[in-house]
Amino acid sequence: MNVQTFLDFCYGMVWGKGTVFLLVGAGLILLAAARLYPLRHPSEIIKKTIFSAKSTNEEISQFDAMATALGGTMGVGNIIGVAAALAIGGEGALFWLWAAGVCGLMLKYGEVFLAVKYRQYSNDGWLGGPMYYIKYGMGSPALAVLFAACCITGSFGMGNMAQANAAVNCLYELSGISEYILSVIICALTTLVIFGGMKRIVKVSSFAVPLMSALYLGGALVILFMQHEHLPKAIETIFKGAFGIKAAGGASAAIMWQAVQAGITKGIFTNEAGLGSASIAHACAGECDPHKQGLWGMFEVFADTLLVCTLTGLVIITSGIKYSDMSAATVTAAAFSAVLGNVGGVIVQLSVVFFAFASMLSWCLYGERCIRFLGGNKKVITVYRSFFVLAAAAGGVVKLELVWKLSDILNGLMLFPNLLAVCLLSPMFLASFKKCNE
Repeated sequence: MNVQTFLDFCYGMVWGKGTVFLLVGAGLILLAAARLYPLRHPSEIIKKTIFSAKSTNEEISQFDAMATALGGTMGVGNIIGVAAALAIGGEGALFWLWAAGVCGLMLKYGEVFLAVKYRQYSNDGWLGGPMYYIKYGMGSPALAVLFAACCITGSFGMGNMAQANAAVNCLYELSGISEYILSVIICALTTLVIFGGMKRIVKVSSFAVPLMSALYLGGALVILFMQHEHLPKAIETIFKGAFGIKAAGGASAAIMWQAVQAGITKGIFTNEAGLGSASIAHACAGECDPHKQGLWGMFEVFADTLLVCTLTGLVIITSGIKYSDMSAATVTAAAFSAVLGNVGGVIVQLSVVFFAFASMLSWCLYGERCIRFLGGNKKVITVYRSFFVLAAAAGGVVKLELVWKLSDILNGLMLFPNLLAVCLLSPMFLASFKKCNE
């Protein structure tokens, strides 16, 4: 058995049907326990978060923490991952990607609530995340160590090398500059930010995330306005494909399952609800109560999956390109270019660069926080940052099929202890949620 075969076997074990049903089931139960409040009152959540954001005396505001977490989740998966889901599961995968977002609303709320509830203060600010509520809330130090170890390891793969590779490839297509030179530039920028510590990472993210979101969403909205006559047919195709309804009128369970698995797994990868990683950034916020920061976690899912991924999917479907014959990495750029010309391709490529860089910064923070949890001091963190920078340089010039697969497996290993803790501690955050929204 070679390495690729072994990793494929492990991936199948970790991300099989059982995991998909476990995540969906947990998310739906929590959503039902909250009386579907996030679906009945989305405007209230937006009003209490983004429209209530204001400057504070805290060095890291609630918005800063959310932007850093959103930087980690809004990596290339929002652009490439959606295209991959459509290629694997057809248009119906977008419906199940929405389902993953809906199921993730209360999961993300619970993760953020618990991260703030069980966080600890240090000279480097607030420290929190799944490793803390798994250890101190659920009472399982061993599972907390497992989560931290997987998060540190995963930060080099999905959170670093894969992101750097996507950024370098896009910059190469834009400029024609050698990939080795571009890798050095990415390495230098990463060094400049991460060696400035947690506060610099957060401040850069709080600037870059809104900027890159505005650039990408603006382009997508222009395209959908220009293609508005194709939207009704696109919506019809999405719902038919979601339930395996073929053009001939029959239904196929196999086609439906392809759409379900592709949409939900890619949805999980885009918003990370259930993995718990983003709650590490939310825990860095200054003085705030767990419920309010939990609502920012919900807003993060709205923005990431139910907005950005939806627009990406609709742009691809309405553009008329034959995306099934293309690689996932080129589909979205081709869809934008089909409507906006070369400008569209540039928008996507620049967006990928911003998304990827912000994701790298956030995942570096996650890795550092996990090292702190395991007892690492400043010297250990300096060593980690050095290897993180080297991994970024390597990621720009190497093939990453094995890295992607290994990262997916590590994500799964993070998911199980985190999801167990969220479910066992759910009475605590559900009681607070109901009290604050009565």
